[in-house]
Amino acid sequence: MSGRLFAGLLIGFIGVVVLAAPDMEVSNSRFTGSVYILGGAVGTAIGNVLLKYQAGSDDIYWSMGIQLVIGSVFLGFASVILGEGMDINWTWSFATAALMLSIPATALMVVLWYALLASAPLNSLNSFTFLTPAIGVVIGLLWFGETFTVVEITGISITIIGLIIVMKAPGEGGRVREVRPGID
Repeated sequence: MSGRLFAGLLIGFIGVVVLAAPDMEVSNSRFTGSVYILGGAVGTAIGNVLLKYQAGSDDIYWSMGIQLVIGSVFLGFASVILGEGMDINWTWSFATAALMLSIPATALMVVLWYALLASAPLNSLNSFTFLTPAIGVVIGLLWFGETFTVVEITGISITIIGLIIVMKAPGEGGRVREVRPGID
């Protein structure tokens, strides 16, 4: 990992921290959600490294399925430990949301991500996960009438600067290279 790539990743991460900072008070109920997001980010990073080893193999659906099963088991245990209820109000709206979240927004995205891992450097791809909170803020603006704060604009800007640095890093950025299993 080059110094420029490391700097870009660090700057992108700082942008995410700036976005999350206002909600990081321990007394704030959003703090628990932020901790879950941090845990999810760590899990995603570990999962991406493991998936990179599998990238290019013929068994993409097995890898995707294992990832989703492990995630659902963890979430199931967490909900029981935290005393979440198991009652579900099966409405058309709920069923549609569950279907859209499970197939195109989760399973299909994992398959597409897996395909990208087979052909691009992991460092470059992982840097784009920094955009997740920024995209969430933009969705809140567009669909829910939320407004940007100066902190959010600053965090998004810092994140984008980090991504630009990563993509401009010599030999490590946005260039796609062929990955041959067993050789690379």
